[in-house]
Amino acid sequence: MESGDVKAVKSVKVGQSKGASRANEVRKAKTKGVIFFLRCLNARANTSEFLRYYHFKHLPYDYRLQLVKDFDKLPHFNDQFFAMMNSYRAMKIMQVLGMNVNRGHLTCFSGAPYGNAKVEQNHQECEFMLSLIRENKKVYKKMLNRFIEAFVYDLKLGWAKEDNQQADLDN
Repeated sequence: MESGDVKAVKSVKVGQSKGASRANEVRKAKTKGVIFFLRCLNARANTSEFLRYYHFKHLPYDYRLQLVKDFDKLPHFNDQFFAMMNSYRAMKIMQVLGMNVNRGHLTCFSGAPYGNAKVEQNHQECEFMLSLIRENKKVYKKMLNRFIEAFVYDLKLGWAKEDNQQADLDN
């Protein structure tokens, strides 16, 4: 076997591992989109984070602004949804929207990030929230998918930038 053959095999393996790591990054980005959507349902103020640069390094500001404006048009009453989210409700919302999410990813809603007090378990409020989402399932599902797409799109814009920089270095 010549040394050129070894180099070719090595580059194929590097390409395969790069593809696998990128697939993992896409899965992570989708999960981040789901969690962020739930956080925004829980407290409208979280949408302001969407506009800030630290969540997205590559996503254009106008894209983010339009998404936040569209989120504001969702048929929910934020004062009644405020700080009502816990891991159980988050799981129920995802079930209503037909999305499977690992429970471990929803533990951020079971702690006390909203203060030291636990979220009151009010069955009627929970049912109201779920019924509102059920009644407008298509709208909420579409918005959830847009949040997921935004996180994935930002990731892909970053990859394109990295690939362009790598191509410039190779030339």
